[in-house]
Amino acid sequence: MESQYQVTLDSTNYFQWLSYIEDLLRSKGLYRIASGQEKKPKDEDKAAKWENRQDQARGLIGMSISLDLRFHIAELDTPDEAMKQINKVFGIKNEFRAHQLENELLTLDPNNFSCIEDFLSKFKTLRYLLEGVKVKKEDSNFIYSILTKLGPAYSVFVSTFHSTREAFISQGTDYKSPSFDSFYDSLIREQEKLLHLGLLNLGNSSKKALATQQQPNSKNPKKSYPKKNGPKPNNGPKQSQPQNEKSFQQTHMI
Repeated sequence: MESQYQVTLDSTNYFQWLSYIEDLLRSKGLYRIASGQEKKPKDEDKAAKWENRQDQARGLIGMSISLDLRFHIAELDTPDEAMKQINKVFGIKNEFRAHQLENELLTLDPNNFSCIEDFLSKFKTLRYLLEGVKVKKEDSNFIYSILTKLGPAYSVFVSTFHSTREAFISQGTDYKSPSFDSFYDSLIREQEKLLHLGLLNLGNSSKKALATQQQPNSKNPKKSYPKKNGPKPNNGPKQSQPQNEKSFQQTHMI
């Protein structure tokens, strides 16, 4: 049964597409001919079959590319040439994308998030996006990067992590860095402990944002509708009542 999973090449997913098209070509026995490893046989009958298989591979590659990008290989007849051209065009773009993602990861600041879960979620997303452009780093690299970004409230957590590592090394024992998922869980538990002890307030970031939003209204705190619509409109009738009473008295006195 043929898989329904498909990846269409666009300007952002070259490495994801490359993995997909290689598996697709292999599943149909066309990868070697598409990669230029299988040469054209000299026998005429075999050569005709080889050319048909080459056309089939070229067709699969072309159909897996979005319509607005097929012009890159429109004049190329062989699958080998098509694959090289696609790599030439989109491989460079994805290298630039990788640099952008790495820079975003380096500048990611947990103080800009309301809680550590949101920060770690964004961190993991950037990590997966990097893997999508063939940039894979060790878990320890990500962990040490996060440790350098944590605020003063996490100072005990950070120092404990480093001291544990140094203790293993000083004893001549091989130190195995925890996995990213394990570190993720321990950092969440640390946040819960700090919240329980009252050493951390998750509302700090949201309160700052709320205060910023409320600044325009705080400039005129004394304004209120009752004062605008107060007794002024009724002053006329109230002041005329004594005059009416006076004229009424004078009339009856006469």
